[in-house]
Amino acid sequence: MTNAAKRFGFNTRVSFPTGEAARGLRDGIELFQAAERLGYQSGWAYQRHFDNYLSSPLPFFAAAGQHTTRITLGSAVIPARYQEPILLAEAAGTADLLTGGRLQLAFSSGTDVWDAVFGAAGTDARTEGQRRLARFLAAVAGETIHTVAEARGIGGPKVGTELKVTPHSPGLRERIWYGSGSIASAVTAAGQGLRLITGTILHDVPAGRSFAEHQQT
Repeated sequence: MTNAAKRFGFNTRVSFPTGEAARGLRDGIELFQAAERLGYQSGWAYQRHFDNYLSSPLPFFAAAGQHTTRITLGSAVIPARYQEPILLAEAAGTADLLTGGRLQLAFSSGTDVWDAVFGAAGTDARTEGQRRLARFLAAVAGETIHTVAEARGIGGPKVGTELKVTPHSPGLRERIWYGSGSIASAVTAAGQGLRLITGTILHDVPAGRSFAEHQQT
């Protein structure tokens, strides 16, 4: 029996001092370039709002992709609760095509910590996050997201037109991940056909059981 090929990757926050975001973003691109030269297969960047870290990974990946040729570009993770899924699908398709199909997008449901900024959803964080994620997944898969029922304006789509997100990047749907914080969310992700990211956050570790033991299940 042969061992499976090993892949090497890294995580970064693409951080920068206050007032020096431009330099920090350029340094982040240089980090991906250096990692590719060293033979890393993947680079991942966190998304973090209202701090001195990368807040919008897709334009960053589109830029990094113009300065690299092989390394895959991954988000770890994008909270789906605060995303407009159709606009995000358009941006993801654009970035994936610009990078030659190297995006690896990871999501979580998200929390309600920024509801005062982005707006409350009327449901719990997980329910809303899953609703938006499902719509995003359908959009990047090239499914019809709306059928026009009423013509509006001169030059608008005709009644019966099936609307699909453009640009469509074939294969992107198969490169979507989910950052699981519980066994239940991992099971849900499997049912959605998503790849799985695990880390140091698990919300349902039973008393008397170690993190490592629980994660292995």
